[in-house]
Amino acid sequence: MAAVAAALLATACGGGGEGATSPRTLPVEVDVARRDTLSIELSAVGTLQAQSSAQVASEIDGTVSGIDFEEGSRVPTGKVLVQLDASKLRAALHAAEATAQQARTQSENLERQVQRNEGLLAQGAISKQAFDDLQSSYRSARAQVDQAEANAALARQQLADATIRAPFAGRVGERTFDVGDYVRKGDPLFTVTDDDTLQVRFTVPEGYSDRLHPGSSMQVKSPNVPGRWFDGQVYFVSPTVDPVNRSMTLKAEVPNPDGKLRSGSSADVRLVLERRSGAIVIPEAAIVPSDQQMLVYLVRDGKARRTPVQAGARTEGRVEILSGVAPGDTVVTAGQQRLEDGAPVRIEGRGVGLPAGGRPASDSASGSVPDSAGRAASDSAARG
Repeated sequence: MAAVAAALLATACGGGGEGATSPRTLPVEVDVARRDTLSIELSAVGTLQAQSSAQVASEIDGTVSGIDFEEGSRVPTGKVLVQLDASKLRAALHAAEATAQQARTQSENLERQVQRNEGLLAQGAISKQAFDDLQSSYRSARAQVDQAEANAALARQQLADATIRAPFAGRVGERTFDVGDYVRKGDPLFTVTDDDTLQVRFTVPEGYSDRLHPGSSMQVKSPNVPGRWFDGQVYFVSPTVDPVNRSMTLKAEVPNPDGKLRSGSSADVRLVLERRSGAIVIPEAAIVPSDQQMLVYLVRDGKARRTPVQAGARTEGRVEILSGVAPGDTVVTAGQQRLEDGAPVRIEGRGVGLPAGGRPASDSASGSVPDSAGRAASDSAARG
């Protein structure tokens, strides 16, 4: 652009004296139309959330006797993370199990007595009252067994609760206690977050309801990983529309195997609505808008040719051309403000689409959906 401006100034200051009849040759910059794959995308903003996150609390009162994790470390399912002092709990379990065994022994003895005395009762060797008293003692012994076994089970569970394990595989968060601290039942100890796969929730305008469905491809980018897009897939599209802001909620899963993405952070979301293979693409700077139509200047045989075009989807700096330009055409990207149809031109600079050798470069494009006037519609959705 600077080269064109300098050349235009030189052209204006020099030449053009009396007797000059040939039109001035104007300096321009150019680029080349080329075929490319154009992605029509929708943008939104969402929040990343872990698929699973649990705040682990103590199930019993006790003194912390051991800690076996580092804050922020990954742990497998069932790994022992915290140990409470279990000496008293272990003694209580032994006592409860001994009591339960004594109750079972007494109950078994009474059961055998009942069985023996059934025959004696039939022979009239013992009274009905004596037999009933024996049965009552047996039933009481059975109740004592049930109670003793329940007490032993409770003691066993309390001993198990003194060993605190990871409920599932994930990353352990911050802890607020140390060895020797006394914790009470219900006190939160730490969180475990499964961030191997994150969920992102976002909203889009209702007008896209027929173009988005479970399985749709999408990508997210988070501020804590600048410049990197992570692939994901939509798994939920709300069947209803919010009547207040006329939007619908979507949820997507984003694999996070290296743990770069963080639960709770914001995320830029882009969804591919359509991929157009073989689209003709030119720099957006080549477009010359007019009241009736869009125009470009093509360079042919050293002259600028004013050419009406129909524009399609746009992306940052590039636009799809539906008609009027063919692949390989040279289009003016700077200096066209002074041009008229048929004006001779001098190429002062070439765009990135025309590298050395004259072959157009190839990269990917992402576009936005144009409105009826050919202008790019704003495919951005605010998160609700």
